[in-house]
Amino acid sequence: MRSPVLRRTCATAVATALAVTGLAACNSEGGSAADGKTRITVNCRPQPSAKIDHQRFDEDVKTFEKQNPDIDVVAHDAFPCQDPKTFDAKLAGGQMEDVFY
Repeated sequence: MRSPVLRRTCATAVATALAVTGLAACNSEGGSAADGKTRITVNCRPQPSAKIDHQRFDEDVKTFEKQNPDIDVVAHDAFPCQDPKTFDAKLAGGQMEDVFY
């Protein structure tokens, strides 16, 4: 059984992703893939060493993409999830992810 925190986190990420989809075109990366899909980026994918959480995260992404074929989710393995040393530079450079953990 999935942990309640992970389930809430994934549900929040998916809900946020849906809300962000309309704003993705404002992303500096363009927000759209060459195939016409909307591309969103998600920060803080569980590390591969956390095998169960990593696998479940990937399953949730696949399920979301199957239910929303026009959205492509690109997940980043970032540790720490929001590194204070790079946060300002990524934000200023337009490289910030669309959805955070």
